Amino acid sequence: MRILRLFFSFTVAILAIGSVSLLIGRELLLYLGINQVRGAARELRSLEVGSEFAQTCLEYGGSLPENEALTKLQLRFTSDKEYVLEAVCHGGEAVRKVFRQDSLPPLVLKVAGQSGIVSGQENHGVMLSILGRTGAVFEEDEFIRSSLSVKNKAELDFSQGPTTTCSGYGYACCNENYQVGQGDQQQAALDCPRSCYSQCADRPVVLGFNSDPRADLETNVVTVDAGDEVEFFYTVSDIRGDAFAQFDELDNQVSLSWDQRLLNSLAQWFPQGKTTDSLEKIVINFGDGSALDLSDLQGSVTHAYTCTRQLCVYNATVQAVTVEGLTSALNETSKVQVQVRP
Repeated sequence: MRILRLFFSFTVAILAIGSVSLLIGRELLLYLGINQVRGAARELRSLEVGSEFAQTCLEYGGSLPENEALTKLQLRFTSDKEYVLEAVCHGGEAVRKVFRQDSLPPLVLKVAGQSGIVSGQENHGVMLSILGRTGAVFEEDEFIRSSLSVKNKAELDFSQGPTTTCSGYGYACCNENYQVGQGDQQQAALDCPRSCYSQCADRPVVLGFNSDPRADLETNVVTVDAGDEVEFFYTVSDIRGDAFAQFDELDNQVSLSWDQRLLNSLAQWFPQGKTTDSLEKIVINFGDGSALDLSDLQGSVTHAYTCTRQLCVYNATVQAVTVEGLTSALNETSKVQVQVRP
């Protein structure tokens, strides 16, 4: 019994020491991250752009705003951890001069939806986080400040940072063929403004949609006479375990740093209200005003077309719909044009 009590006391002591060490380590890493970003923001003010870059701005369409410089200096995040110190042209940010690149300390990440700091622009900044703890670096009254709490800084706007890539905002470029964007959209993203979202939800994928008589391989058009039946064959992937999305997720994981992969792994053990979706129906629209709902992932249906004009053109399509209302993409793989002669 005494041995058990000693073992229990030792275990409790180890857990207590581990918890305290974790909290201290978290605070230390966050403090280091904040100081690093604040130092980088201060460094911006000492950088010299040079007349050559200013001339380049003029040559490539940079404009000179009233009472402002031709160029601006900024600390721009290119991912949740990496950032660059650079100069860009007013009115032409495609022209850049990068001074240096750096990365945040281990486990410290930039808060999603934010992008960095523009030198000289007051009342804005960027927030950092680590395991639920947050802090901020911001410009206020011409000074660069930092804080572990910004609750009393209602005038600060953390969404007015430099324009950056979708990953720089902490979002993802959703693939329109097998994903749909959810949550916040960032239409200012440099690489994918139309598909940059805070989350990408998997959508079902149409793997094949063919007909008998077979459609022309080049035009995807099948020609029949009025009254003839066309048989359509379809194959749709289920929303769960979609191969394309798995490959994309694997590629993204490989490109992440070790601490980001660790945080993602921890998030999988502690999901926050994540729901799963499932397939509800397959809808085949024959293009002539009639449609059919099916439930099987693979199958075939027949349909007879009529025509009272010189030539009738119908666009047959197939789409999969999930319980949550997500639909598969309507692209060339899910379409067949039917031309009917009277």
